Amino acid sequence: MKDKKISRSKKNTNLLLIAFQFIIISCVILLTQKVLMSSEVTIITTEVAKKQSPIILERVEPIVEERQVVYDNMTMEELAYKLNRSMYGILEGKGMTFANYSINYGVDPYMSLAIVLLETGCKWGCSYVSTTCNNIGGQVGYPKCGNGNYRAFATLDEGIKSFFENLAYNYYSYGLTDVYSIHKKYAQAPNWADAVNKYIEEIKAK
Repeated sequence: MKDKKISRSKKNTNLLLIAFQFIIISCVILLTQKVLMSSEVTIITTEVAKKQSPIILERVEPIVEERQVVYDNMTMEELAYKLNRSMYGILEGKGMTFANYSINYGVDPYMSLAIVLLETGCKWGCSYVSTTCNNIGGQVGYPKCGNGNYRAFATLDEGIKSFFENLAYNYYSYGLTDVYSIHKKYAQAPNWADAVNKYIEEIKAK
């Protein structure tokens, strides 16, 4: 009777061991499956991230055009606008024409306009020679303007161009570049240079 009890006890112990081993194996299998699933999720997530990664755009700096200064810290357009503020009568709106010719011929734009304002009188009322014969600088020559010695031009633009050519070729090219040196050859009136300088200051101030 005692042997039967011992045998039965051993049998129960073996069953418990088998059950325990089964539980351990089941746990190992579950853990292994979780690890594998976790790895698969990581791989899938990485692949998706690669496919869906945002496109990095390079920063493009805006193109800023360099400011082209031509005279007195001004661009051509700014110079033309400034000259236009001192132009009257037939000269009105010719700022860009004066600015272009003065820069291209290397003639001071303030001084050239000041000479024209004095010679034409356009601040108060343009002279007959300037309105009828398009002569803005008091130039003499042929063809004549009426019965006088002043030269006639077919258009105002032609008269403006000739004025700048006269200053560039007959004065500046000989080193006569300031008002007082130009005065000696340009005009006989004793106060001519002072009058031109006065106009220059008015142009600068506007």
